[in-house]
Amino acid sequence: MDPRLSICLPVYNQSALLEWNLNNLIQCPLKDTEIVVQDNCSTENIEGLVLSFNDSRIRYNRNPENLGHDRSIIQAFRNSRSKFAFLLRTSDTVYPEKIEEIIRFTDKNPQVGYCRFSCKDENGRMRLKFPDRTYPKGKEAAQAAGSLWMHPSGELYNLSCFTEDDWDCFDQYMVQEFSHPYRFVVDTMMRMKLSTVADLATGSAVIWQYTYTVNRKDQAETGSKDRKCVYAPEYLYDRYRCEMHYVLREIDSEDKGILIDNLIGQYSKAAVFTFKYLNRNKAMQNHYRYEEIPFSSREELKRFREVTSGLAEEAEEPYRSQILRKLSGIGEPVLVKWYMERLGQAACSRIRKIGSN
Repeated sequence: MDPRLSICLPVYNQSALLEWNLNNLIQCPLKDTEIVVQDNCSTENIEGLVLSFNDSRIRYNRNPENLGHDRSIIQAFRNSRSKFAFLLRTSDTVYPEKIEEIIRFTDKNPQVGYCRFSCKDENGRMRLKFPDRTYPKGKEAAQAAGSLWMHPSGELYNLSCFTEDDWDCFDQYMVQEFSHPYRFVVDTMMRMKLSTVADLATGSAVIWQYTYTVNRKDQAETGSKDRKCVYAPEYLYDRYRCEMHYVLREIDSEDKGILIDNLIGQYSKAAVFTFKYLNRNKAMQNHYRYEEIPFSSREELKRFREVTSGLAEEAEEPYRSQILRKLSGIGEPVLVKWYMERLGQAACSRIRKIGSN
């Protein structure tokens, strides 16, 4: 009999964190769950650690080579036996007493393709708080796909909404669009796909623990080996192109335009402001092993406009015109307004104009 829920843990080394996580998850008394440990060709003995638990609910799979984080997520989902899978990074976990609540949610909402639940941090402080809400597939789900907080952890997926062709397609994009392993896009692509075929949802129940990255003293295994920030523009634009190519080529929906607008809005903010913060953040520098580089928001806005114009040239009508229309509204006043709304009045002391370094 197939399990009712798969908890998927793509891992690369970090065996101490994995041991902590598994010790927590096996406290759940339910036998109809599985924990899928997808080992991305670790140099540490992950298999030995898993076997030491002697718990039949923990299933170990090892990639034949290091596939990168995104492709390892795909493999974890392919190896899951349940209809619903809960994705976690190694440093995050599910409260074991809440696993039954996740299953009750899936029983009551079999049509939901994706759900993001509320969570606390490692100190018990509320980290993310969402309402109990369903976004019906189509327009509302497409809008939610771009506005829901994005991170490949703490996400519930309905795997029955995907076909083997979908998994192959995602995997091909990971191979064809990137010359490096710092992809971090497959969860967004999956969510965009789901918005066209299923409802998306959020839940107020506090289900999982999201460890606060800036408080961590360890170093991320996904950090760049050459001391470059994995969120730097040179990597960011590869992700932007990949996601836009996926929407333009693979999404067949009347709400495709919403997904395109979402991407332009998200990546303009990420390129111009979010990296500005990350570039200077000492805790993030330590965790992801990178060094600050010279950066100008004004110059980056120009670069973003050039990249987006290039993507418009690749698109067919009416999406070419739509991209150019959306881009025409992406300027300094719009992004500064977004920045101020996000950070509040405290932002006034941090930025006088978009071009300040």
